[in-house]
Amino acid sequence: MGDKVDWGIVGPTGLGFHLTINPRKKPKATTTVSGQADIPDNDIAVRDLYMQHGLTLGDKELRALKQSRPQGIQAINTMLGHVPGFADLTKDQRLNFAMKAADALLEKSLEAKLSRDYPTALNEADEAEQRLQMIFEHMPGSGVKKGPPPSLLQSVPVGVSLTVHFSAKWLDGGK
Repeated sequence: MGDKVDWGIVGPTGLGFHLTINPRKKPKATTTVSGQADIPDNDIAVRDLYMQHGLTLGDKELRALKQSRPQGIQAINTMLGHVPGFADLTKDQRLNFAMKAADALLEKSLEAKLSRDYPTALNEADEAEQRLQMIFEHMPGSGVKKGPPPSLLQSVPVGVSLTVHFSAKWLDGGK
């Protein structure tokens, strides 16, 4: 299978079993001979999040993210070195896991902040649906039926009928 299938426990929707067919090549973190971590950049994912919300990421913001990311990865890597199970991994394996965890945390926190500050059309549609649902559930009146909109529409006495008129000539065979 090789590069055709990838799986993991952390994915775009959180923890769980995630299977990806034809995955993109992900950069790997490595440890140099001197013991220093060689961590590749991941500014593409962050830039994509900003673009989904119609924003551009400036050089100043990108530089700040690039500088703080290795520190976060090193902090997670150090913590994992003390956790049973992770301490048994090789340095590179633990470093790659720390890099994935740091990137997932960064992307989720950025996505949450951007959704609040600069909602996309999909975010706005979800909010409008929630407001309409609340209005339907809290309508005043004694004889007012309450419930979700589809069930309320089913209780309205509306029907459809079809009437077809044939001419007498057509019934007689066109005579």
